[in-house]
Amino acid sequence: MTNPFTPTFGVIPAHMAGREHIISELIRALEAGPGDPGLTTILTGARGTGKTALLSYLADEASSRGWVAVNVSALPGMLDEILQQTLKHSSHLIERRGALKLAAIKVADLAEIQFQSADNDHPTWRIGMEEALDKLAETDAGLLITVDEVREDLDEMVQLASVFQHFVRDRRRVALFMAGLPTHVSGLLQNKSVSFLRRANFHELGVVSDFDIEQAMRKTIEDGGRGVSPEALSRAVQLTEGFPYMMQLVGYRAWNESPERNDVTLEDVDSGGLYARNDLQRKVFDTTFCELSKGDVRFLAAMLDDEGPSALADIASVWKRRATTPRNTKSVSWSKASLSTTAKERCASPCPCSKTIFGKDWGNRTGRPRTRPIFSAQHKSQPQGGKAAGFGLGVLRGCEMIRRRLMPDSCGHCCDRRP
Repeated sequence: MTNPFTPTFGVIPAHMAGREHIISELIRALEAGPGDPGLTTILTGARGTGKTALLSYLADEASSRGWVAVNVSALPGMLDEILQQTLKHSSHLIERRGALKLAAIKVADLAEIQFQSADNDHPTWRIGMEEALDKLAETDAGLLITVDEVREDLDEMVQLASVFQHFVRDRRRVALFMAGLPTHVSGLLQNKSVSFLRRANFHELGVVSDFDIEQAMRKTIEDGGRGVSPEALSRAVQLTEGFPYMMQLVGYRAWNESPERNDVTLEDVDSGGLYARNDLQRKVFDTTFCELSKGDVRFLAAMLDDEGPSALADIASVWKRRATTPRNTKSVSWSKASLSTTAKERCASPCPCSKTIFGKDWGNRTGRPRTRPIFSAQHKSQPQGGKAAGFGLGVLRGCEMIRRRLMPDSCGHCCDRRP
């Protein structure tokens, strides 16, 4: 039997867990057409929360409803890719002019005739898109553009947002769904040229409830032709801790432990869970850690002294105590400004947590917030009751690998970080 779980980034899972509200809202927007605020939507979330898979799912849903869906990543050449995909995917609706016209005749030692396309190059990307949208409008078809891995440093990203607002203003049947890490989305919105996007619809992808995880895992296993014991399913849910990507990893590894059996057992989940933890650390946590700046790492190292979530005032105190070291005898004063923009964004970035993976009991699971920051740090003025357990905090406290990286001069293979 084929393994029904898909722990590959961007692949649409057999069952989308916990995103029904977002899906329903955006499908209603597609059905409502021009004027619905949901037609311009930004999805944010940490790695592995299902942003890319959700974009792909929404694109398929749009296509089934008569929309032309164009899917791109925020990379150089993105605008031309959007135009070319629009023409390709709407070829059954738009008749492309491809006739040739005589360009030149050369009579010398050898006669030569040259032809060129009857279509002249579009002077701007906007004009090219408007011509395509005019053709789509004749068939009452809409255009959905999905952009994954949003980047603030890509000029074409800014140009897309700037031009798209004119499409909206002209009440064209268009939609723009984007997804990216919170830091990059925030950086893009800070650009004054795309202030239009600040009024977009936002969805923050955080943890998924245990109930939704359980339902999705059970249905996926049963649709794959096998059963699962209640104990095994309960343990699998516990291991995932609401993390969509971890759900796929645990299910995939548990299924492969004994594919010849009719049921997935508790032993399969326990054994497969060990591999799933390693996969998650290597594919998600290592990548996240290696993107941190030295200042971010110092900030996180200061959080290790706290048993629970950290307040910025407490972290400031730790930094002041550590300001004088054998390597640096100067006293360094700490302020909120010394925390990089990237780190500040991460403090508010949702990322689900697994105390099982890292062996750190950071609190009563039943009382956790619906969405938790990746690194839980708060301003002193915030109420104490509003603190939320952080995924990154659990990672840094529970994972010896990351602890070792905080202390040496180098992590050994991918980045150089000194606390």
